[in-house]
Amino acid sequence: MDMYADEDVARLVVTNLRQYHDVSSPRDHGTTSRSDAWHLHQATRQDRLFLTVNHNDYRFLHRVLTTNVMFGAMPASHAGILCVFHRPEAEDWAAAIHNFVRSTASLAGRLFVWQPVDKEWRQDQWRPES
Repeated sequence: MDMYADEDVARLVVTNLRQYHDVSSPRDHGTTSRSDAWHLHQATRQDRLFLTVNHNDYRFLHRVLTTNVMFGAMPASHAGILCVFHRPEAEDWAAAIHNFVRSTASLAGRLFVWQPVDKEWRQDQWRPES
């Protein structure tokens, strides 16, 4: 799966994921100083799953995009967002991401948060029913 790892995602997570996935990062392209909205836009344009540790800001952007799609202001939302509240061990989070994307049919337009203690993904509950 094609992924876009926000600049706050540990390099080791990106390295581990690159064993199985095509992962792009702002560090690769010199765009680390861009806004959160800009990064999500890039991931969306490239149809890449977005990875971040910045849960609050991207949850807000996810909800704005979802609302715009609901009201017909946009044709489609993002390719999916996976985030975490606190930085877990890099190997654990990379494995959780890899296993989750392999076992989940569609992540498009959805936001999931990794719960390291419970070792499970929880979908943002604000999302309207499809």
